Amino acid sequence: MDSQSNIVLTTNGREMLTANKAFLDFFNVPDIAEFVKLHGACICNLFEKREGYLEKHIEGMTWINYVLSNNDQQHRAIINNDDKEYIFAITAHEFQFEDETLKTAVFTDIT
Repeated sequence: MDSQSNIVLTTNGREMLTANKAFLDFFNVPDIAEFVKLHGACICNLFEKREGYLEKHIEGMTWINYVLSNNDQQHRAIINNDDKEYIFAITAHEFQFEDETLKTAVFTDIT
């Protein structure tokens, strides 16, 4: 994951479990715990509300479940960071790990 230039995170749907170096560098935090302290448990807390872009909840689903359920569409989110607006293309995948279903999301900067 750390060799990726894109932001990559893994969640169980309730909390972020892993995030790569690109994530930590982008948000200027040493670890996920610091990110959670500053912004809450979900990257979606930072999504700007704008028509046509992902929000925390869409059509009664969390953003990541919406992306997974509509993987034939392009998904974008806006995040403001250090007084700059970034637009990300987002893809997501679901996988089994031990006895749990996990989800991974990739954020590609298309600003």
